[in-house]
Amino acid sequence: GDRVLRNSSQGKKQEVEDQRRNVKLSKNKTKLYERVSKTCSWWYSKFTPSGYKWKPKSRKENVNLNLVKINLFIIDSGCSKHMTGNLKLLINFVEMFLGTVKFGNDQIAPILGYGDLVQGAVTIKRVYYVEGLNYNLFSVAQFCDADLEVVFRKSTCYIRDLKGNDLRTGSHGIDLYSITLQDTNCPNPICLMDKASSSQAWLWHRRLSHLNFNTINLLSKNDIVVGLPKLKFVKDHLCSSCELGKAKRKSFHTKLTPSSKRRLQLLHRDLCGPMRVASINGKRYVLVIVDDHSRYTWNHFLRSKDETPEVLIDFLRLVQRGLQAQVRVVRTDKGTEFLNQTLHAYFVAEGILHQTFVARTPEQNGVVERRNRTLVEDTRTMLSAAKVPLFFWAEAIATACFTQNRSLVIPRHEKTPYHIINDRKPSVKFFHIFGSICYIVRDGENLDKMKEKGDECIFVGYSTHSRAYRVFIKRTRVIMESIHVNFDELPQMASDQINSDPAHVNFDEYIHVNFDELPHCDSDHAGCLDSQKSTSGGIQFLGGDKLVSWSSKKQDCTSMSSAKAKYVSLSACCAQVLWMRTQLTNYGFHFDKIHMYYDSKAAIAISCNPVQHSRTKHIDVRYHFIKEKVEKGIFELFFVETEYQLVDLFTKALPVERFKYLV
Repeated sequence: GDRVLRNSSQGKKQEVEDQRRNVKLSKNKTKLYERVSKTCSWWYSKFTPSGYKWKPKSRKENVNLNLVKINLFIIDSGCSKHMTGNLKLLINFVEMFLGTVKFGNDQIAPILGYGDLVQGAVTIKRVYYVEGLNYNLFSVAQFCDADLEVVFRKSTCYIRDLKGNDLRTGSHGIDLYSITLQDTNCPNPICLMDKASSSQAWLWHRRLSHLNFNTINLLSKNDIVVGLPKLKFVKDHLCSSCELGKAKRKSFHTKLTPSSKRRLQLLHRDLCGPMRVASINGKRYVLVIVDDHSRYTWNHFLRSKDETPEVLIDFLRLVQRGLQAQVRVVRTDKGTEFLNQTLHAYFVAEGILHQTFVARTPEQNGVVERRNRTLVEDTRTMLSAAKVPLFFWAEAIATACFTQNRSLVIPRHEKTPYHIINDRKPSVKFFHIFGSICYIVRDGENLDKMKEKGDECIFVGYSTHSRAYRVFIKRTRVIMESIHVNFDELPQMASDQINSDPAHVNFDEYIHVNFDELPHCDSDHAGCLDSQKSTSGGIQFLGGDKLVSWSSKKQDCTSMSSAKAKYVSLSACCAQVLWMRTQLTNYGFHFDKIHMYYDSKAAIAISCNPVQHSRTKHIDVRYHFIKEKVEKGIFELFFVETEYQLVDLFTKALPVERFKYLV
C-alpha cells in the first residue's frame, strides 16, 4: 500500500553563504529519492524517445543538495494537475508511481507521488511531485474540478470560489501569469482542496447522520476530526430523506427596490377577524388597507365578511377621487370576501389588476400583515393602559391607525405616511391619551335650572369625517362626536404611576362605571354516572376580564337530550345574571343587552324562538323565562366554539393541556 511520509524539521542544518538561504535535503528525503528511482527504473527504456540515449546521472548530479525554496507559482492552463519539483514543499507525502511527464525539450520525468502544499495561510491539496521540474505549476483544470474559478485579466488573474470571493490574486509577467502564495492579505486560512466524487460525498453524508455539506466541508477544511478525507464535498443533487425529514418553509428576504413609485399604485388589503368580543357597534371584523408607496393605512369595521365587496368598492371610488390618482394593483389573499363576482366585475371595469398570494404564505403580503400586527399590539396596550372594556377594541384600532399615519417615519422617504400621501406635514398638537377622562356640554337637552350642564366621558378616538373628538358618555352609554371637549389627562398619568407599584391594589376598579357583564355557561349531559343527571356551569365577568362569579351544580332534573341539558343550563345562568343585574342597579348602574356566550346552537335557537313546539313541551315551564328576556333585548346570545368555552373548566374533566390552554 501507499506510505505517508511527513516532513520533519529534525536533523536539518542551515548554512548562510553569500546572504542566501540554502536548505539541504534530509536523509529521509535522500533515501526516498534513491528508493523511488530504483523502483521506477523500468520506465526509462519504455518511455525514452527513439534515437535518444539515456545516460543515468550520478547521485550527485541527480540530487541538488542546495535547493532554493521557490515561492513563485505559475498558472498553467495546459497542465492537467498541480505539480512541483521541490519535495520539501510537500507534507503528508504519499509515495507511489503515478506516471511520467514530458517536457517541452522532449525530456521525460517521473511522477513519484503527491502531497499537500502549504505556504503561509494557503493549503493546496494533491500536488504531484515531478522529479527534475524547476517550477511550481498550478493547473487551471484542477482548480475548476474543485469548483473554483480562474479569471484572467490584462495585468492580473484571480482564483475565486463560486460565490465570487477572491481567494488568491496573481500578476501578469512578461509571458506568464504567476502567484506568490506567501504574500497573502487574508487572515483566515485558505484551503484549495480536490473535489470528492459523488459517491464518496454521499457516503460521508450518510455516515455523519445526514449532516449538511457545509459542516462536512468545515470539518475537512479545518482538520477538526481524524479520518475524514481532505476533499471538498459537493451536493450535486437533493437527498430525498433530508427533504422529507428536514422540510422547512422558504425564507423571505427584504426587498431592496420598492414595488411602487407613486401613491395608490399598489394597495395591500387584509381582513382581520372575527373578534371574540363584538365592538360597541356590533362589529367583529376590521378591513385594513395599506398604500405600498406611502404606507398610509385605512381601516373599516364590518359586521360580517359579506360587507367586504361593497365597502371596498365605495372606498376605491372615494380615495381615487380624493387623491386624484388611479389604483393600478390590488393585492389580497384568496379569501372568498375578495374572490367574488362583484369585485371581479368592478376590477375589470376599472382596469385594476387583482393579485393574490399563495395559500398559507402570508409573507407574500407582508406589508399589510405587519401593519395588522402593529395595530393589534398597540390596541392591546391601549386597552390595558386605559382599563376600559374590550368592546372598545374597534375604537382603539381606529385611534392607533390615526396616530401611526401621523407618527411613523418611512425610512425610504424620511417622512410620515400622512406627509407622503397629502404632501404636507401632520399636526399632533391635538392628540390626547386614549381612555382619559373628559367632559362635554349637554347641548340639545331641556335641562332644569339646577341640573348639571355637562357629562363625564371617556375619550375613545378622533373623527375621520370631521374635526372632532369621539367620546363615550358614561350616563347614556353611547359614543358621540364633539369639538367642545375638556380633557383631564393628569389622573390617567397618576393612575399609571400608582399601578406600576406592585404593592398597590386598586379596589375601585371593581366598581368602576366602565364595565360590561360577560356571562359564559355550559353543561355536561348525563355527567353523573349514578343518577344520569347533567351538570350546569357558568362564569360571569365584569369589565371584560374580571371574574366575579362562577358555579358548577348538578341539575335537579334528568334531561332526555343534550339540547335540553344545554337549555336548562342557559336558563340557570340567566337567572344568576339577572340577580347580579338587580344588585348593580341598586348602586346606580343600569345596563341592558347583556352578551351571553354559549356553545350550543340548539339551545340558542330554542331561547330565541318565542313559539312553543312539541319538541320542547317536556321541558319544565320555569326554564322558559329566558325567552322573554331575550325578546325584550336584555340578553343577546352569541355562539362560541367549544374550543373557546371557558366553562368547561367547571363541568368536565379536562386533560392538563386543555386546562392550561383555557386558563
